[in-house]
Amino acid sequence: CRSALRFRYGNPPRFIESPCSDDALGDVNHGGVCVSDRATVRLIDCDSFQVTIGARRFLCEMGVPTFTPPELQGRPFRGVVRTPNHDNFGLAILIFHLLFMGRHPFAGRFLGQGDMSIEKAIAEFRFAYGAARGAFQMEPPPNTPSMGIASHDVASLLERAFSPNGTREGARPEAKEWISSLDALERQLKTCHVNPSHIYADGLDHCPWCRLEAATGAVLFSFVVRSAPSMGVDMGAVWTRIAAVARPGSAPPLPDWSTVSPSPEAETARSQRRGRRSWILGGYLTFVIVLCLAFPVGTIIWLLGALRLWPWANGLLSKNQEDAKYRDAVRLAEDRYGTLKSRWDQDASDQRFITHLRQLEHAREQLQELPNVRRRRYQELERARESDQRRRHLESVRIEDATIPGIGPGRKAMLASYNIETAWDLNEKQISRVPGFGPVLTRDLMAWRKAVETKFRFDPSKGVDPRDIAALDREIADNKQALERDLANGPQALTQIRDHILAQRTALQPLINEAGMALAQAKTNLKVACG
Repeated sequence: CRSALRFRYGNPPRFIESPCSDDALGDVNHGGVCVSDRATVRLIDCDSFQVTIGARRFLCEMGVPTFTPPELQGRPFRGVVRTPNHDNFGLAILIFHLLFMGRHPFAGRFLGQGDMSIEKAIAEFRFAYGAARGAFQMEPPPNTPSMGIASHDVASLLERAFSPNGTREGARPEAKEWISSLDALERQLKTCHVNPSHIYADGLDHCPWCRLEAATGAVLFSFVVRSAPSMGVDMGAVWTRIAAVARPGSAPPLPDWSTVSPSPEAETARSQRRGRRSWILGGYLTFVIVLCLAFPVGTIIWLLGALRLWPWANGLLSKNQEDAKYRDAVRLAEDRYGTLKSRWDQDASDQRFITHLRQLEHAREQLQELPNVRRRRYQELERARESDQRRRHLESVRIEDATIPGIGPGRKAMLASYNIETAWDLNEKQISRVPGFGPVLTRDLMAWRKAVETKFRFDPSKGVDPRDIAALDREIADNKQALERDLANGPQALTQIRDHILAQRTALQPLINEAGMALAQAKTNLKVACG
């Protein structure tokens, strides 16, 4: 059977159904698909297809375990009749690989006891990214995309393909369903405003690739997107306009409200209090004098009377309902004044204007320093030529293509799901995080990495790698463009900040004056009426 699939190579790819879709392909796996530089896709390894000619059926008696559906896991392929539903499981794995940066949907962290190989996880329906992963004691590897990067329709198809119900004939999504959902996802894609090489679904509130690159320190997409050309603005003229923006100046000082006169009501309350105080003090002194004349030990009784009667008398002088009214008035006035004072300090101050002006000054300094930054960074690349050549040598040797004792396709897929794909990615700390990799396998992997590294030869005649230079120039150009944009917007931004400050002063000043006067009045009334 000779079959070719052609599709427009985009993100995500668009699949077109094979002309021989009545037969099962059988051994569906990533090694049977080749993509040319002209975006032409061909299925190879045709001797592993299952073909029916008339009454004769030629079976596919081989398969890759990590692409084999659960119902066929652990069974010999000899005599097994493949169905389109079996093929659809492998197709779902391939699509998951494409959308999730080469990760395997069943390569995850098992939360139970013992090791969980990919083949065993497939047989037990332990989809590490699925909605039911908790019930299957699975979770995705660290620093991997979540299901949220795909649309709801694509996520639903993946759940169908990998669920226990998928074993029923015709239950897994067919190619036509994938085409519809992937086309819809393609129409929803948008470009990251921070890194133009990042493309993701429009429904997300953040770029998932930026987060992954920040978490791992790895560049996920190695191609370089040309930066927009420089704005071509005269920065000298721009800074002249920035410096010409009039400053709002410091906020005007608030009045002194300390000379407020008490209200007539407070004066009346003070007179009434003085009258009560005179009556109480007169009665108390009379009581003491009578006791002293009537008894020889009057001094002792006077002291006892002072101790017992004075707290009562003082309470009458200082605590009554009138006091509570004046204290409540002070509390309410303090709350209102405090609220307005906070707004005044924040909105009427010139601090926002000064802060933004300093940011613009810093941006001008950074823009002027960019040539020196580029020169220093290039010198660092020059000094690091040997280490960079060694890194690229190790990165060029893929684990998937290597023969390593004890490391078969399943374990290689597990390593890839934990971002370990080349000899450069191997280190003992990273390997220790991968389920199923103990000291023996770790030692074998590190020995293989060392053998690969021994083949490295430094070539001093080679200059800095052009890809590193292109990445550096892209970074410098992006920074230059951002700084020029901020400076070009500087005059307008400063003008808006200044106008906002002046408007807030005009709006808040009468309010805070009124509140300050009310607070001073309330405090004076309290002091006079209850003092």
